Amino acid sequence: MLGLIAIVWAWESAGRKGERGGIPTSMVVNLTGFLAIVLLVWLVPFRPDMSQYKALSRTRLMPETEVLEEATTPLGVLTIVRGPALRSANGLSLSYQGELRPRPVAFLDGNTIGTLPLLADTSASAPLRHTSFTLPYRIRSFGDSRAGPRRVLVLNAGPGSEVHQALMEHSAHVTAAIRNGGLLHALETVSRNQPELPSIYGDQRVELIIREPRNALHLNGQRFDVVMVPPIGGVVGASSAMQAIYEDHLLTREGIAAMMNRLSPQGLLCITTWLDIPPRRPLKLFALLAEALEHQGLERPGEHLAALSSWNAFTAVLSPRPWSPPELRRIRQYAHQEGFDLLYLPGDGDDRQETVYHQPADTTLVPSLATLAAGGFKRELIPSPFQLHPPTDNRPFFHHFLTLRSIPMMRRLVGGTGVMLAEWGYVLLWVTLGLLVVGGAVLILLPLWLHARARRPHYPDRESVNRPLSLAYFGAIGCGFMAVEIVLIQKLVLVLGDPVFAASAVITALLVFAGIGSILSEYLKRRWARLVPAGVGLIAIFLLAVFMSVTHLAPAWASMPGAGRFVVVIVVLAPLAIVMGIFFPTGVRWLDTAGEEARIPWAWGINGFTSVITTPVATIVALNLGFTMLGVVGVGCYLLAAAVSFRWWINRRANQPTPIRKPIVNSHQG
Repeated sequence: MLGLIAIVWAWESAGRKGERGGIPTSMVVNLTGFLAIVLLVWLVPFRPDMSQYKALSRTRLMPETEVLEEATTPLGVLTIVRGPALRSANGLSLSYQGELRPRPVAFLDGNTIGTLPLLADTSASAPLRHTSFTLPYRIRSFGDSRAGPRRVLVLNAGPGSEVHQALMEHSAHVTAAIRNGGLLHALETVSRNQPELPSIYGDQRVELIIREPRNALHLNGQRFDVVMVPPIGGVVGASSAMQAIYEDHLLTREGIAAMMNRLSPQGLLCITTWLDIPPRRPLKLFALLAEALEHQGLERPGEHLAALSSWNAFTAVLSPRPWSPPELRRIRQYAHQEGFDLLYLPGDGDDRQETVYHQPADTTLVPSLATLAAGGFKRELIPSPFQLHPPTDNRPFFHHFLTLRSIPMMRRLVGGTGVMLAEWGYVLLWVTLGLLVVGGAVLILLPLWLHARARRPHYPDRESVNRPLSLAYFGAIGCGFMAVEIVLIQKLVLVLGDPVFAASAVITALLVFAGIGSILSEYLKRRWARLVPAGVGLIAIFLLAVFMSVTHLAPAWASMPGAGRFVVVIVVLAPLAIVMGIFFPTGVRWLDTAGEEARIPWAWGINGFTSVITTPVATIVALNLGFTMLGVVGVGCYLLAAAVSFRWWINRRANQPTPIRKPIVNSHQG
């Protein structure tokens, strides 16, 4: 539609100048295609089918399953399903002998995000009171309250099972951070239609924060006796394997430090993840916790950690102060009573003998945890081929494990599909890059080459030393623009609280203000020799300013309302976007003044081609080298464009004919 509007505008402009001919073919094609799409959507409403590998697809195949609520939110499609076969036993004790009642399950875009709690089930035999992540409520007494912790913070609270668990453990007040506000509306709708399923968030003891978890940690200075992070990631499978390329700002060294800063003096941090084979998530989580403790100045991180496991879950608990002997005895007693394997606990070194309830095929997990707890992460001491280095805000990819060393192991253990089950998302990045290179070459570069070849006999181009330089210039600014855009989206997630909102703000600001920069370049064209180098310097300065402001001002920005944060981001990015918008029209004017109008289609094509393939390349660079290095790459691309422009300027000065000077009239000559 926008293309059609542009064509009509150009046609009208040509008419005002007296240059209009017949109706352009492109206008007819665009209008016909637009009407065909509208007619097709009206006659045959399109709704994409969900992948058969999604958890929701398999759940709907179960007998007597019904959808209680389905709603579209900015973060995806929410679906709440109920059925007699839907029972949850995540992290459940082997000693549990009670009844597992069916519970509704919530899905986001077909992936499980949690189960709805049964609020009527508050007895001592409730399943939630016998899970591995009940451990922090069994370790110590919190202040003067013998009944339970005074304040609990649940991050990524989801449908509310962990919130209900905290209330059952006699917590006086629970703060729940929920990323998707649409989930609350869906739960309220279910409560109205199904009175037997009231929402836990209607309880007066529960305080809601609708923010991304990391962003919620900056809102106020409250301290909590327990900070709870529910099971992270999806259950190991094809859908969860896509998480390898997703950022998780909560599970970084800086994120753990932010959670520790919200703990009371006797507070505990509890994080649960899934057990996988070969072990990856438990090892990376434990390495992250140990390194975060070291960065807090604690030389012996193992004295502050404990870990146990159920049949499918791994729970780690962190204490800012070392465990006391009575607390160590309580942890051992709880593990033995509930049938949990005690994987790590500082003490007498007999922990290995207590790993008797589950017999995993991999026996390296317990000694690897002990090595990690000693501190000073040394990759060579861990007998694992996976990428286990603790993530940081610069590389916030907790679920990225795959390395070249791990591929043969995965193939040997689970066959040819092992790599896909481990990290399908990372493999998909490389597949996408290959498809984009081939598709871009066929759909963008090949037509340009064929067109140039067809017109060469009729319109022979003169040789120019600036052609390779011009193509390199437009390719460099295409790569640089996308690299800078992706870095800005990642950094501003901590300000706006969600990748969807960060992407919306960054893309809007860059496109709108880059267009303004293109307009302003018309007024600066007489200074083009200095324009590009100055622009590169400004881009580097603006990027550094954004990095520094996000690092130091994120807590202050997080306290602002959502609309205010969005406006602040737009204003901060406006100068940077204006400068970035100057480069492309300036390059096109260079080609025009040099008499190389035939190169302008190539400029558009090369710029579009490099912009397309840079997206997966940027993600690969960020996964392996970090977003800071990606920002350096983006600035480097603009530096390359500046070098090319400088070289082009030298060539132009060298090829300009020397002006013929008129003889000065001598007073002695008539």
